[in-house]
Amino acid sequence: MSAAQTARAKMSAAQTARRNKKETAKAMRALKTILLTISVSCAAAPLPAAEPPEVLGTFGEWSAFAEGQGASKLCYAASAPVKKEGKYTNRGDVAVLVTDNLSDKTFDVVSVVSGYDFQPKEDVLVQVDEKKFNLFSKGDRAWNSDAAADKAMVAEMKKSSKMLVVGSSNKGTRTTDTYSLSGFGKAYEAITKACPQAVQKPAPKPAKPDKGKK
Repeated sequence: MSAAQTARAKMSAAQTARRNKKETAKAMRALKTILLTISVSCAAAPLPAAEPPEVLGTFGEWSAFAEGQGASKLCYAASAPVKKEGKYTNRGDVAVLVTDNLSDKTFDVVSVVSGYDFQPKEDVLVQVDEKKFNLFSKGDRAWNSDAAADKAMVAEMKKSSKMLVVGSSNKGTRTTDTYSLSGFGKAYEAITKACPQAVQKPAPKPAKPDKGKK
C-alpha cells in the first residue's frame, strides 16, 4: 500500500469513527429525552430498574429504542429538531416521539416535548409537509386528540421529508421547530418489529334468538 493509500485509509477510518461517535451521542440525547417523557407519554407504564433501554438503532435523524419484556414492552422512535426558532433565553429538551406500548395496547402515539410549558388552551400546530394537525397540550407536552389522528400523522411522516411544530409558551413566546423526517421510516419499522401490533379480533356477534323457543 502506497503512502497516499495509507493516508486515505487512515482518513476514512477517522471519518467513520467521528460519524459513529456523532450517532452514539445523538442516540444518547434521544434516550435522555425519552426517559424524561416515558411517564407521561406511555400511560404511566412501569420502568424496569434493572435493565437500561435497548438502542434498536439510529436512522438518519431518528433513533429507536425498546424497553421491558413480553406484554409490558415499550418501544419508541425519537428525534430532536434540526432547527429551533423563537425569542427565548432558556429552553429544556425538545423532541418528537412515536410510542408503541404493548402494556395498554396503544400504538403510533405521537407526542411533542417542547422544552417549556405551552400556553394553556391553545392548540399546538404540527405541519407534516402540507398536512396540518392540531394537538392539545398539557404542561410541556402535546398529543393528538385520538388514535385516528395519530395514525394519520404517522402515515404522513413516513412519506414526507420534514415536519414543523409551532407552539407558544405560557409567557407568550412563539417557537417554530423544524424536524427532518430522514430515517423516520426505518426507525418506525424498528419499533413496530420490536413491539408488533397484534391484529385485533372482531367482537363476537350476539347469538340469534331461537325462534322455535318461547
